[in-house]
Amino acid sequence: MQSTFRLFLITALFLVLSACASLPDDKNLHNHAESVAASSRLSSASFLQRAKLKLQKGKSESLYLYAPSYFENAQKAYKEAHQAYKDKEDDNTIKLQTQLSIEYIESGMRNKKVVKGTLKKSLKNRQLLLTLKANKHFPQDFTIIEEEFSNLVKSIEQRKLDAAQAQEREVLAKMRSLEIKTIGFTHLSAAQKMLEKAQLQDAEALLPKTYLYTLDVLQQARSFIGKNPRKKSKIKQLTHSSAFASQRLYYLARHAKRLQNMEESSIEKAVLLHELQLQRISDAAKLPAVGNQSFNDQSIVLAEKIAVLKLNKKKKGKDNKVTEAQLDRWKRNVVLLQREVKRLKAKLNK
Repeated sequence: MQSTFRLFLITALFLVLSACASLPDDKNLHNHAESVAASSRLSSASFLQRAKLKLQKGKSESLYLYAPSYFENAQKAYKEAHQAYKDKEDDNTIKLQTQLSIEYIESGMRNKKVVKGTLKKSLKNRQLLLTLKANKHFPQDFTIIEEEFSNLVKSIEQRKLDAAQAQEREVLAKMRSLEIKTIGFTHLSAAQKMLEKAQLQDAEALLPKTYLYTLDVLQQARSFIGKNPRKKSKIKQLTHSSAFASQRLYYLARHAKRLQNMEESSIEKAVLLHELQLQRISDAAKLPAVGNQSFNDQSIVLAEKIAVLKLNKKKKGKDNKVTEAQLDRWKRNVVLLQREVKRLKAKLNK
């Protein structure tokens, strides 16, 4: 009677696991686990320890990604065995469940190899999304892709490799879309925020041409990223130009807003401040005062003077630079002089 009840309990536990995630090799794994458990002389405690280590191995091998159904079944089998051990139930029941947990992990490891060979592109793109922190920036989009990728893996668990490969194309397309979205966000979000700040300063109304130019710069950057998301060097350039354009728009709009709202009593102060800004450049370049000219003429004079200073500095640096050929020539002259000194000394000592 007791053996009949025990058999019923084991069968019931197996059916529970099968209902959770039915796998093609469930029956074979159960039969093998039953055979090992029946023939082994190890204690149930030893079986539990082995199963625990196997589960730890499965976790470190990311079986929750490469073989989720196998890993889930392994966890549930171990949980049942551990509870049975705590309740001091029959050793055979405990051994069977712990061995079944081990069998699921080992089968999951085999499934991992198949997944890595079958879904190479998806795995590579998934890692790229994690590197870009798409899961942080767009968690909802990333979760949807993760679920669809998991379905591909589960198709492989069911030995439906052709179906997994056919469905992978759609997942890859969504991965690329999220990749572009993430790169656009990480590279252009600062420029977009500055554009929004400029809009609050009425940039569109006050500086319509500059505003449209800035929008065009950002759109060109987005368009390029959409077509070439992995051309890092060019994207870096476009990121810089977008940030520069939006920052310029913001500060110009802010200044234009101030001018628009300026009272007559503040006009003199604003003009003198602009003069001071030009004088600051003149002083830094150690140039004579040019405040007796128009602002436009002052800027031209300052630009010309600074250009001359740069040219003179470059010329001076060039004159001071010693070439390899000149150095070799001087080395040869030194050797010749040393020889001549030796000859003269020898002549003097005679």
